[in-house]
Amino acid sequence: MVRVALAVLMTALCTALGQAERVAAAASAGDAIVTREEHTRLLLSALNENPITAILLGRPLGLLTQVLSVEQAVGVLCFITLVASVVVPKIMLRLLTPSISEPKTLVPTIRAAALDTEAKRPNAYPVNCPVVTARHGTATVVAYDAAKEVYAVQTNDEQRVEVGSADVLVATVQDLFVYPIKSCKGLRLTSSAVLPQGLACDRQWIITDAEGNFITQRKYPRMALIAPQVDVTRPDELTLSGPGMPDLVVPVTRTGPELRVRVFKDFMQGIDQGAAAAEWVSSYLQLPNLRLVRFKDGFHRPCEEEFAPGHGTGFADGYPILIACQASIDAMAAAAQQPVRMNRFRPKWVRHDHCKLMRTTIVMTGTPPFADDVWGHFEVGGLRFQNVKPCSRCNMPSVNQEKGERDDAGAALQTALLASRNGQQLSFLDKRAKNVFFGSNVVTLQKGTIRVGDSLKVLTLL
Repeated sequence: MVRVALAVLMTALCTALGQAERVAAAASAGDAIVTREEHTRLLLSALNENPITAILLGRPLGLLTQVLSVEQAVGVLCFITLVASVVVPKIMLRLLTPSISEPKTLVPTIRAAALDTEAKRPNAYPVNCPVVTARHGTATVVAYDAAKEVYAVQTNDEQRVEVGSADVLVATVQDLFVYPIKSCKGLRLTSSAVLPQGLACDRQWIITDAEGNFITQRKYPRMALIAPQVDVTRPDELTLSGPGMPDLVVPVTRTGPELRVRVFKDFMQGIDQGAAAAEWVSSYLQLPNLRLVRFKDGFHRPCEEEFAPGHGTGFADGYPILIACQASIDAMAAAAQQPVRMNRFRPKWVRHDHCKLMRTTIVMTGTPPFADDVWGHFEVGGLRFQNVKPCSRCNMPSVNQEKGERDDAGAALQTALLASRNGQQLSFLDKRAKNVFFGSNVVTLQKGTIRVGDSLKVLTLL
């Protein structure tokens, strides 16, 4: 734009100069002899009649013609304008770059400051957040009196009551899981490092065919019985275990032959983990030419720009962290009239509720069913996270994770999900009735460590 403006200006100046020349020529037409000095005087006089041309042409030419001829002065002025058309845009761009990029940096800064303010408030739950109270069951926060440390809540039967902060249950982390090999058995942890791409060692390995296409339980349910073991704090080797197979220790290979891996529409680079690992997974699944591949260090696989700009993940379907509530599983189990275990949904962490975890007895504390649907930004143990998208579910929850096969309980669960958690009913992003949703896709805004027992603080709601 600056160059265009200067080009237009240069054209206008040349036009004005031509008009001034014609005026000077007409003024001197009646004289028999006109000296160069007189002609220059008449030219400058014509230019100075207009205040704009006086500033842009008359005065500069007046100075230049003291040492140069009119022709030379005009040439110098044209050269200066031409140089300015190149130099000025570069100077302007450098000066304007901070202000042009300012919205990109200012908006996140303002948002972070707002979240910092929310993090300082004493109440764990904001207005309109669903909670569980000791005396009234599930309720919704209406207000909070910090001086009295009292919540005003609306119960399910539309009553507004006041309860002390101690009577509102605070959700805590019950379990942490990572799944070192995509679509295989997970590891239950008491703590985990939280990295930009998710929990440490989660979905860092994947089984592919010879062309790099990923394979999962969706088609091969027996993958659920592959039990990888790895020290998530020092992942130098990975042990493969499975029914009817000898354990295989696979040294972690970080450099070597690379394989282009495809997960749905995404392509990423991985490091092949060797012939022994490939033979083991091929033998177990009775499929030829399979490969075990590790996510390449330093490779960035971005999440969907629409929902999580700037964030990345490993070999997960699309997002680094999946969060779910145990109360949600209990609600689905009741609807399906079948016992349902959380590992069907393969979460990264689970919040514990006043219900019995299908595998373990737990302390009765937590959230209402599907509370994560409305969490926006939240903190767990002081680490900040953002809920970016509800998680649409495939048919993997129908796989019994202990048997490596689909079962009646899984079919009943799918039916229950379709009845009460479909996109059309929930008005989620994908509003098709055949798509079901359970849990929430989450990204981390901070690195650190998350532990079993860490408490939840909801900062914003969706």
